Amino acid sequence: MKGRMKHFTFDNHWAAIQGQLKQRYAQLTDDDLLFVEGKGEELLARLRQKLALSADALANLLAELHTEALAKWEQVKDKVTDLAADARKQAGDLADNWKDKAAAVGEEVKAKTSACCDQAMQRARTFHEDGEEYVRLHPGKSVLVAVCAGFVAGLLIRR
Repeated sequence: MKGRMKHFTFDNHWAAIQGQLKQRYAQLTDDDLLFVEGKGEELLARLRQKLALSADALANLLAELHTEALAKWEQVKDKVTDLAADARKQAGDLADNWKDKAAAVGEEVKAKTSACCDQAMQRARTFHEDGEEYVRLHPGKSVLVAVCAGFVAGLLIRR
């Protein structure tokens, strides 16, 4: 009897047990349920007196409430685990979505860059062809310009 009560531990679930006791027994106050480290036996004696329960009946009640608190705690843990899994999945989906959008933008940039490069290459070919045509039509002027350009380049290199 008394030995059983000494085995009750005021663990992390005491707050939940307090709430359950207050719901079941309206006559209990916060002071009646106040747990002070090292004074658990006094609290149990107060509860036995206030509730008019034997030591065994109180031990059974506390064990039942402790079991209920553990069950609720497990439900909360499971719910949090489910929510965390959902959040991870949503974050993964969001990351995949952004990855797909980034890939699409990359492809668009690649296509535009390719088009610009093709345009520049075409302009360079046109400029080259126009230059060759000019040299064919004006060979004397072209040789004179080439000689002058070589002379200026030589002066620049000497410095």
